[in-house]
Amino acid sequence: MQLSASEIAEIEFETTDDDGNHIDGFLAITQADLEKVMEPYLARTIQMMEDIIQRNQVKPDDIKFVLMVGGSTYSPFIRQEVGRRLELEVNTRIDPTTAVAVGAAFYAGTKPKKVGADSTPENQEEAQILVKMAYQKASQDESEYFTARFTGETEGLFYRITRMDGGFDSGLKPLQAQIREDLPLIKDNFNQFDLKVYDEQNNLIPTDATPIGIAQGRYSVVGQPLPNDICLEVDDIENNTTALEVIFEKNTILPAKRTFTKQITRTLAKGSDERVTITVLEGSRTALPAALQPIGFISISGKELSRDLVRGSDVEITLEISESRDLKITTYLMMTDQEYEDVFTPSERKVNVFRLHEELHTLAEKVRQEIRDAEDQDNYEAAQKMVDLEYEILDLADQTKNMSEDDITDDKFQIEDRKRKIAQRVDELTRDKLIIKIKNEYFETKRYMEFVITRYEPSEEDQQAYADIIATEKEILATNSSIKIRELIDKVLRLNWKIRWNSSKYLREFFSDLIYGRYGAFTNVDKAYEIIARGQQAIEENNDKALQVCINQLFELLPPSQKKSVRFGGTGIG
Repeated sequence: MQLSASEIAEIEFETTDDDGNHIDGFLAITQADLEKVMEPYLARTIQMMEDIIQRNQVKPDDIKFVLMVGGSTYSPFIRQEVGRRLELEVNTRIDPTTAVAVGAAFYAGTKPKKVGADSTPENQEEAQILVKMAYQKASQDESEYFTARFTGETEGLFYRITRMDGGFDSGLKPLQAQIREDLPLIKDNFNQFDLKVYDEQNNLIPTDATPIGIAQGRYSVVGQPLPNDICLEVDDIENNTTALEVIFEKNTILPAKRTFTKQITRTLAKGSDERVTITVLEGSRTALPAALQPIGFISISGKELSRDLVRGSDVEITLEISESRDLKITTYLMMTDQEYEDVFTPSERKVNVFRLHEELHTLAEKVRQEIRDAEDQDNYEAAQKMVDLEYEILDLADQTKNMSEDDITDDKFQIEDRKRKIAQRVDELTRDKLIIKIKNEYFETKRYMEFVITRYEPSEEDQQAYADIIATEKEILATNSSIKIRELIDKVLRLNWKIRWNSSKYLREFFSDLIYGRYGAFTNVDKAYEIIARGQQAIEENNDKALQVCINQLFELLPPSQKKSVRFGGTGIG
């Protein structure tokens, strides 16, 4: 505090040496000394702000000012450096030490009060008149519409609404079953009103009415947004690993709820020790699953099942997140008619030891693959960095090997934190490689698309659809987001398949490719011959719709090994 106003601060203190002798100490600290200590933290803060600006594709010109919050922003050095480095105005017009508390209090004031099922407000026990009120608890307008319904004997009674500061008084008005009022509001303030009921003698009649609170202007808050994506970890069968599926996107306003259906990817036998784990993670959708923060999970063991859970069977999952960030996971197994439910709070961490051990082995295999790729490219520096990370991962895996699920120590939390930091490091080291790979995939997809357009002559509508996709190419590639580039690839692939599937020329080529050399491979040869005959007739009659049906039917008669060798293109037949 002294150094905020003075060039130097002199500090006197008392201490003892190693022999227990008393020492009077004196220390002079300059502003330059303090700034040197603060510099790394300030640099990290500036970097975070620049990352946020870049990530959201915002230009500095789009930002009005930087609002300073927190006691440390009293420091002139911090205010000056933030403004100078970001080239933005620094706003210090609010009290930085109370801003968050004030905002939280006003936000809480806009939320409805909840009364437990077994509790009754004191004023309701003796209330002769019951009141149900409706109004917006936050408003940008100069007045707010208010309505209330009354239950009880209202004949001969009156009501009166007053603002607590004395600036508004509705006066006594006859009470009806429903009333309406426009309540004037003080700008940029929290407005509180009282609703009272009186009889003809001006005696107060007991009601269960609570104070009316309306925040006007700057205190109008729509809801708390999610700071990160909320994702479900799902199996990536093709690559023998796991991937992330976004359930709630970043900036989703809480509370939020979503129900969806997934398929079990492996059979879980009744009575077995095997498990199916539903894991909910928080973080960036573009990162490795192991790099995200686990916020809740439900683990289903074969020992808990009433019957076998067959691969491909449906599981209904419901995720609910409250404004307090409590996560409720409800899982319903349709095949066994069993339901599992748990609630996870941010203040109480839970780590699934079984899943943690699995994640470490998956992460180790990912690192080994990266080492092999780096060595194949003679990039021994990158390979060595990965080798160092592999040793750390294997060390953590050894520590979890003999750890029980009901372990009560902090070890599993420490291992989880270290695992996440290692995964983030792996993500950083491989991100550029991933972006290059997916961009190359996009250009390959684009080249194939141009071949298809030349060969199969799409309609003007499809050609325009492709032109619209290409118009977004430069902007999307510039984001260096693997998710957005993947979405672009999928758009091209879907259009690619649509063009080919609507082309008579392609259907005839594909039909010939489907039956060539496969006459004995179909699971039902007699039925296949019958379908082939119908397909050949459809070709003679130029009946593309009938030919499409024949192609689909023949494809379903192929064994799984043969299906993989048939290229429908794009994202497949489905």
